[in-house]
Amino acid sequence: MQQSVEKNLLLGATPLADTSRIAHLLERVYAVFPRLAERRKQQAGTMSGGERQMLAVGRALMNEPKLLLLDEPSLGLAPAVIESMYETIVRLHKEGLTLLLAEQSVDLALEVASYGYVLRWVAACFPAPRASCRGTPTCSASTWAWAEPSASLPSAGAVCELPASAGGRPRASASQPCRCRAL
Repeated sequence: MQQSVEKNLLLGATPLADTSRIAHLLERVYAVFPRLAERRKQQAGTMSGGERQMLAVGRALMNEPKLLLLDEPSLGLAPAVIESMYETIVRLHKEGLTLLLAEQSVDLALEVASYGYVLRWVAACFPAPRASCRGTPTCSASTWAWAEPSASLPSAGAVCELPASAGGRPRASASQPCRCRAL
């Protein structure tokens, strides 16, 4: 993070085959995160946690992803920054970007999600449409991952159970895979 904000963003565009798009993508990121435009010459290492989170998402957007994976985007951020970040996440989703969001703040995640999976020990224990998740006791103590429905994911109303390892922690392996069953 010893480089400027702008150089960090440009690193995200490194895999692009069409380099003529870089200027357009940079302006798009600055439109999504105006704070980054204000700080484009600032050393990235001197930024606040919220600004660094914006920079990380902006750098990912520079590669024109079809799917954006976000792990705990609210973790450690001030409430005002969290609100701004989630407004941006909602806007990106409305613009057509597919998101996979892992988030412990259930209420925040449910504002964004079209579909949710409650995860315990890395297994989907309670996949369901978001409307059926509110107020569910299981949901409040678990990590949430959000995605559009997919044929490769368990259907709503399925429970996936992991076999226990020698230490008692659930763990799937090739010899003992996760078992899913309909509710």
